Amino acid sequence: MGKPWFEAKRFGYGVSPASREGWIATAVLVLLVLLDVTFVQGVLRWPAGAGLILAFAALAYAKSGSGWRWRSSDR
Repeated sequence: MGKPWFEAKRFGYGVSPASREGWIATAVLVLLVLLDVTFVQGVLRWPAGAGLILAFAALAYAKSGSGWRWRSSDR
């Protein structure tokens, strides 16, 4: 699989960028969502934005080094 792009968050659920590729993917998501909000009109705006976020979540899951689970300081 190579070096993971995203690593598990210390607290909470999910992952955060851990490499240059992860940060680039996050920046591309932000840019695409901004373009969606700016240029897509009508009923397609919300499905397009949701599709972008779901695709990013799938990428982050596939490129993460550890499983997604709730992490807390209560151990």
